[in-house]
Amino acid sequence: LKIKDIYKDDTVSQEDAETVIFSLEYASQLVPDKYKRKIKPVTLLIRSADTELTSCSTVEEDEFTIVLNLRKNNIMQTAEAFHEYLHLVEKSNKSILERSNDFLRKRIISNKKEKLATLSKKYNIDFSPLAKDVIVYPGRFIDSYIGRTYGDLDTQELVPTEVLSVGGENLFLDPIGLFIKDRAHFDLLCDLLFERL
Repeated sequence: LKIKDIYKDDTVSQEDAETVIFSLEYASQLVPDKYKRKIKPVTLLIRSADTELTSCSTVEEDEFTIVLNLRKNNIMQTAEAFHEYLHLVEKSNKSILERSNDFLRKRIISNKKEKLATLSKKYNIDFSPLAKDVIVYPGRFIDSYIGRTYGDLDTQELVPTEVLSVGGENLFLDPIGLFIKDRAHFDLLCDLLFERL
């Protein structure tokens, strides 16, 4: 991981910023070097814990940015950093993007996107209140948020997904749970992240 610039909210202490940076660096070590080579130096923005905005990552032309919210729990801080870093990995590696898109196409149960809040009522699914207006493809996933794409699957274009990032976060937080609940997703992540072929 190469960090080009670091910005932080005034309310974030230097010590807290260093914890976030360490979490991101640790998370990047969980990714094979062959994928990391394609990631340009990253601009990191660290926001305070009380923000109502979600963490995110973007790739625009040659600008790679990760925005992380401060978490008081180091495990969750690292899981969130891993999630956002994996977005950059997916967007920078066509082979991963292809496998993520393929996984989604096999798992969606409808080509009609719906709000998470609507799916929650239909299927009694838990979701973060911050994501209630997020539009997803309904499907057979351990977390409905995996159905979120950044573009439409019904085109021939590859679109960024949440397959690697949400899956990787689940693998980091509860590998046994992921293995039990969704062996195929677990296997996909192991193939990609641990080069188990």
